[in-house]
Parts: sequence; structure tokens; C-alpha cells
Amino acid sequence: MADDKIIISFDDEEENRNNKQKNDVLNVNITEEKDVSVKIKPEEETSPYEPEYSGYKSDNRLSGFNKSELAYPAGNERCFRTLKQIELNDEFINNIFQTYDNLILTSLNGNVYSVNKPDASLVYRYNAGNVRFEKTGFSYKDKAYINSINAVYSIDEDNIIRAIYKSEPGCYIWNNLNCMAGDNSISIVLNEYNPDNKQGKIILLNPVDKKIIYTYKYSSNNIIPGKISSCNGKIIFFTDRKLHILNYKNENVLTSETENLYEDNFDFLVLGNRLYYYKDDNKIYYRDLNFSPQEEKYTGININGINSLMGFKN
Repeated sequence: MADDKIIISFDDEEENRNNKQKNDVLNVNITEEKDVSVKIKPEEETSPYEPEYSGYKSDNRLSGFNKSELAYPAGNERCFRTLKQIELNDEFINNIFQTYDNLILTSLNGNVYSVNKPDASLVYRYNAGNVRFEKTGFSYKDKAYINSINAVYSIDEDNIIRAIYKSEPGCYIWNNLNCMAGDNSISIVLNEYNPDNKQGKIILLNPVDKKIIYTYKYSSNNIIPGKISSCNGKIIFFTDRKLHILNYKNENVLTSETENLYEDNFDFLVLGNRLYYYKDDNKIYYRDLNFSPQEEKYTGININGINSLMGFKN
């Protein structure tokens, strides 16, 4: 269920960490009834590159593209150097995402960290107790959402964390969270899967009233959706040898057989109105995201040993 294992350590200098431990660490029993808040006033101006959305593979298209002030050949000819750092003794197998001012990290040991981007200081740490964070959450307009293997939590601008959804018994939240964004609201996209009966469902959740807006059921033995793209009003994911394109507003569903996919999770992304993905023949293919049967087309790109896919622009 987990992606490749990555160990990340962050911590303050030893002396500061010992002196500030009581203030920086907050043991929280997260429930739906009880809220815990930590009020933080930002001391520095935010970056001009504040992301409206930040999550797994950068955006909800899974493109991997981050807007940045870095320009070529930064990091190539001149290399990078460490300006600030902190160290924590913890274990992570998911990705970092960001709000306007802070980086958000969630660990296998049930910790939620917020690290200030300008000075790498620890803003807060929540200890959620017997909770395991394996997948990556997201932030939208400075509000963050994270998920353990059986619950979804919200963290608002005042750093209040609360449970907003819990999975059914025997089911696990299998994917890195994503969202469908409207003009003034969002819906959280999650995949709840039962490994015993091989049944799953894609759920659209309203994080405000905690109600389920839409459910799509599927079955899968090998490829379980850990990566879901949500853009252009569509939800896109793969199971076994099948591509699923959902339009939840008019309840249109297009499924298309797709041969020679990797059995493990593989990368795909959306640029414009096209879906790009690769297969075990090391070739990159694309499909137009129309609700009619579309044959996949070969891009002409063939790379031996391909293991990831990213893109930018339309």
C-alpha cells in the first residue's frame, strides 16, 4: 500500500529543541467532538509563489509542476547550498505539501508537522496517537487536509485539526488525497478499498458538512487506485487493465480496457484535455478526455526503464 520508503529527519538545534520541547509538542487525541488549536502569527511576508493548490505530484492533474522563482541553470551549474534546516527523529513514506507560509509533513508515527518556509522553524507538531499517515494530503487556498489509513482530517488557517471522515470497518483510504475545486467550495476525492473482497469506491466528500456527494463502486485485484487525477470536471484513475473517467455531475462514466499496464502504481497526468501515461513497454501514450470511446495513441516517446512522468503547460 505504501510507496517507496523515504526516511526524512528534521530537528532544531539540540539546545533549542530541548528548551522548546514542551511548547512545540502537543499530544492530541483527535476526535470529531474535540478541537485543538494553536494560534500562530506569521512574522515574515509570504512568498510571491503562494500555491492555491498543493498536494501529491504538485497539482490535482498530477503533473508534478511547481511554479517557482528558480530558473535554469539554478542547481545545475551553481548547485544549491543549505541555508536553514531542522532535524526531527521521525519516519515518512509520503510527500511534503505546502500552505502559503508553511510546509506540512505527516509521519508513520502519527505526527503532523508544520514548518515555516522562510526560516525552517517548527511552527507546531501534533501527535495524533495511534494513527498512521502513509499517503499525502493537500492544501487549497491555505486550508490543509490529510488522511490516515482510515480517516480524513482538516487543518484550517488557525491550525485547528479535526476528523471529518472515517472509513467503514475493513476498508482503508488507499489514495493520496485530491480535490474537485469550484468557485467557492471544494470536494475531497478519496478511494476507500476493502482488500478482503477486492471492492472499492471513489468518494466525493464535502469537507464542510461532512456529507458524501458522490460514490462510484469498482472492483480490482492488482492495480488499486493510489493516484487519482481530478480536473476539467472529471475524476480519472486506473484499475487492473481498465481506465475509468468519471463525470460525477451528470453521472457519466467511461471505462476503457487498457493492456500492458504495470501491476504496481505508475505515473499518469493530465495536460489540457489529454491524459498521458506509460506502460511496461516503456512507451508513453495519450488519450483525449472525451466521453466517447477513444483509442490510445502513441506519443513517439520510448524510454528504457521509465519510472516516473511529469509535465508542464498545456
